[in-house]
Amino acid sequence: MANRIVTAAVTGETIKLSEKNAGAAGSFNAVSLSFTFDSAWDGTTKIVQFLDAYGANPVNITLTTDLLVSGAYIVPIPAEPLAYAGEMNVTVRGVELDGETAERIIVSASTTMKVLNSLYEVGGATPVEPTPTQAEQLLASVNSVTGMTVTSE
Repeated sequence: MANRIVTAAVTGETIKLSEKNAGAAGSFNAVSLSFTFDSAWDGTTKIVQFLDAYGANPVNITLTTDLLVSGAYIVPIPAEPLAYAGEMNVTVRGVELDGETAERIIVSASTTMKVLNSLYEVGGATPVEPTPTQAEQLLASVNSVTGMTVTSE
C-alpha cells in the first residue's frame, strides 16, 4: 500500500506532526501516521484515538507489534475521522500495568489535522467497513504472532 506518510513524533505529552493535512473528506487508509515515542512512553501499551471534525465517532487503534516498521508504528488514518471536512483530532494514551492494576498512565495533548473539503459524490462506492474494535485488533495481533486462531467467545 503506497500511502502518504506523516511522521508523528511523540515526546512526553506532545505530538509533533511533519504536516497537518490528513486528506480529503471521504478518504480512508490513504494517509498513514508514523508514530515514534521517546523514553517517557517505555513500558506502556499505546492506543491512538481519532475523533472526527465534530469531536465525535472515536476510533481507537492499539499500537501492536504488527504495526512496527523500522522502529515506528505505521497507522493508516481510518474512515471515521475523515468523514467530515474540518479538523480531526489525534490523541495517544499509554498505560503501564502492574498485573491487572494501572501502574502509570500517560496521555498526549491532542493535536489536530486538517480534513479538506470534498464535493465528490460517493454514490455507488462500496461501503466502508467500520474500524475493528480494540478487542478485534488484539485478537488479530495474537493470531498473527501465534499462527493460531484465538476467539473472544
